[in-house]
Amino acid sequence: MSDLILAAESGVETSQPREFYEINQSGLVTYRIASGSRDIVDGGYTYTAQPAARTDLTLSTTTADVQLTLSLPLNHGLVQRWMASMSPPKIVTVTIRRLQLGVGSEHFFSGVVSSMALDKHLAKFSLQSEAQRQWSRTLGKVVSRTCGHFLYDRGCKVTKGFFGIVTTIATIDGRRITVASVAPLSGPGQTTYFPFGEFVHLASGERQTMFSQFGERVDLQSPIPGMQVGDAVELYAGCAHDMLTCHNKFGNEANFFGAYQLPTHEFFLPGYRLGVLTQP
Repeated sequence: MSDLILAAESGVETSQPREFYEINQSGLVTYRIASGSRDIVDGGYTYTAQPAARTDLTLSTTTADVQLTLSLPLNHGLVQRWMASMSPPKIVTVTIRRLQLGVGSEHFFSGVVSSMALDKHLAKFSLQSEAQRQWSRTLGKVVSRTCGHFLYDRGCKVTKGFFGIVTTIATIDGRRITVASVAPLSGPGQTTYFPFGEFVHLASGERQTMFSQFGERVDLQSPIPGMQVGDAVELYAGCAHDMLTCHNKFGNEANFFGAYQLPTHEFFLPGYRLGVLTQP
């Protein structure tokens, strides 16, 4: 780990600016790291001195994107959570600031983690600038019968709090979780209310997608490390992105963003319906 330690020790002690990093996972879990051998207090927050290093800013020749790589030791909390979940968190943002004695702190870089790779004793996170990520968004080019909005986003406009419940964990079997109650939004035998919705473990802030439901039992995409029976959780309704679900579950057909009027039959190939060969 010598490369991280050397990078961390070259700070204000050598009259050069020290950098500190704020890493936010899914809007709930925040890590604050300072380079050098001493903690930094800025804006009322303490940034703990820990091994960390980054590459210089680079400009991608293929995407014209501003990028850099942040390296952390394998025992860091973010790395441990990332590996334990077996799938990337929904979004991880990184803000880098600089501190110079007698000058104060200044913003240097803001971005999102696009990928993580393991290299011996290090985890290397590739960061894409937040500004570039916003500008690089493109409109869809494919017309579909299903809605193109993400559930609860600004285009969908469904209020998330109206379609969620707070309950507790009753049993845990890997990624299969049974909760104490799904009332009043769902009931015994219900199988369509929570699939593809969001499951939030309140103690850790970990968020997972629910792939299936049968009454009080839901199946997550992967186990959540450290979750225990009795822990409080939030469950939010999922959406099939079709007009029927939009109308019956959310009453939100005014914001439906799909061409549900498209025909279900291929006029020029009578034997096909929705891409599946059927009997004429």
